[in-house]
Amino acid sequence: MTIPVLIVINLLVISKLVDVLSTLARIRSVNVESNPLARGLMKKMGIKKSVWLIFLISLTIILITGSAALSHGIPFQVFFVLLGLFVSVVQFSVAHSNWSGKGNLITRYLMRFHDFITQIMRAKQH
Repeated sequence: MTIPVLIVINLLVISKLVDVLSTLARIRSVNVESNPLARGLMKKMGIKKSVWLIFLISLTIILITGSAALSHGIPFQVFFVLLGLFVSVVQFSVAHSNWSGKGNLITRYLMRFHDFITQIMRAKQH
């Protein structure tokens, strides 16, 4: 299972990097960001700093969980590979949407989720 774990670690890093680069290419205003958590961070730190901070946090999580998967048994490795493949597909889909300017099946669901989170955040403010 070592090879699949290493492949997924690489897919996660590459897909996150492509997501970051496509986000930097697309976003000209904080208000364009659909993720309410990222948007809030961008308002405080600026777009570039926020995007790269999110990349570094993601990279840290990927390396810690990938190392844990490599040092634990098969069940944990299978879980890591399956979850990592899912996350990679989502990140590649976001990057594709950013570069093409068109939504896709995955980003349409993400937009609904972001809207839901935004509603929760607004409800807590009132």
